[in-house]
Amino acid sequence: MKKLIGALALSLAAANANAGLMDVSYIQVTNALGTWLQIAEIWAVDMSITNVALTGTATSNEAGGTYFTSPTLVNDGDLTGTYPNIFHEGAPTSNGAMVTLTLAAPTELAGFAIFGRTDCCSDRDVYNVEFFNESDESLYYAASLDATGERHAAFIEFGPSSQVPVPASVGLIGLGLLGLAARKKRQA
Repeated sequence: MKKLIGALALSLAAANANAGLMDVSYIQVTNALGTWLQIAEIWAVDMSITNVALTGTATSNEAGGTYFTSPTLVNDGDLTGTYPNIFHEGAPTSNGAMVTLTLAAPTELAGFAIFGRTDCCSDRDVYNVEFFNESDESLYYAASLDATGERHAAFIEFGPSSQVPVPASVGLIGLGLLGLAARKKRQA
């Protein structure tokens, strides 16, 4: 596991030397399928491979409903993935449920991960994710991030200053983030 984490850190350092998605202030997530929005966890990884989502503030444009759970569950460090330990909107997305994760300070991101539900209904876990700066300008938009697979996770790695993910290395950051998740789960 330590080798995997080390490989991730070296890969990010080499590929992103002082270049990632710059000045991210907040991230918005919606369901890409027009169904229930459910999120187990969001990770926003800075250039030092720290999950800065943990110190951010998560909110939702929903405030209740039959199945509603708190948006603060998306950045609580718990990768359990089972309801009610996840954010779950209160009613189907007729109103376009959205989770907003506001970072503690504008940050240069090396990568992003979103973890979906693991106990049922994971076929819903396809997300649209948009990254914004302090001026509310969109920095990057990722459509249909698919976390429906066996790992219940989707990843983005931000490449050199073009601010466009590097597709060939998305798998490496994904593997590294899964390694970090597994390590975190074992420590819990």
